[in-house]
Amino acid sequence: MRGIAWNCRGLGQTSTVLELKSLIRARTPDFVFLFELKVDATPLVRMLKSLHFYFNIIVPPIGIAGGILLAWKFGFDFECIDCSHNHITGLVYSDPPSHPWLLSCVYGPPYQNAKKKFWSELMDYGDRFGGPWLILGDTNFVLSSSEREGSSGRDPFIPFITDLVDSRGLINMPIQGDKMTWDNHRSGRSHVKSALHKGLINGAWLNLFPKVILCSSQTCNSDHRPLCLLSSGVEPKFKRTFRFEEGWTRDVRSKLVVTNAWVSVVHPWAPARVYKKVGATRVALLN
Repeated sequence: MRGIAWNCRGLGQTSTVLELKSLIRARTPDFVFLFELKVDATPLVRMLKSLHFYFNIIVPPIGIAGGILLAWKFGFDFECIDCSHNHITGLVYSDPPSHPWLLSCVYGPPYQNAKKKFWSELMDYGDRFGGPWLILGDTNFVLSSSEREGSSGRDPFIPFITDLVDSRGLINMPIQGDKMTWDNHRSGRSHVKSALHKGLINGAWLNLFPKVILCSSQTCNSDHRPLCLLSSGVEPKFKRTFRFEEGWTRDVRSKLVVTNAWVSVVHPWAPARVYKKVGATRVALLN
């Protein structure tokens, strides 16, 4: 079983959609959890169905804020039991078929009061289920000061959430790759990175998937790195080497591809803007 969770920061840009398609083709997930869609999900659903994700649950954005989507392929047997603007929670019956487990795909609220209410209520789901449980996504919290770089000051939410996590016996899965999955891409003292994206599991879930791997991937179109879950623990060689083909210079269509990819990226910080534009162009040419 494989899964992807990504805060895509909006799917209104062609370059972001192309990067998502490239990520899906590389990782071949059974389910995809996307959040902060910001736009109507109808075109996204069509694209996902073309990649064989025939089933989905959508919580639409409020105006141009938020929006979450869980999509899955045939063979991944998922039954939703509750959802909100911050999570989609349900039971997985297919892997392993003899032992259902609870999956909570989360996009945690950023504000203190909302955080406490949301996480207290979500923990109640795990308590009532009492079996194997995986929480995956953008939790919007850190569990210690070591999970944040560049930010000064005390985080008052850490004691509250660590007590909740510890009292349920949840394990914060190590991330292969860069664990600082959110980067504001600012310069100097304003530069902040945090480990906001997590996979939290209990011992019963780990017993089902003792070889599980959670890894982060690079991205050119979001401040958030995608998380990739691999229950088998075997990381495939997914990276496709980019080589510029001389033939592209003779194809008028390639000029249009480069132009569209280059203008599709907007970012206030010039170095990050150039980096994202180059990355978007690379992804567009590979597709």
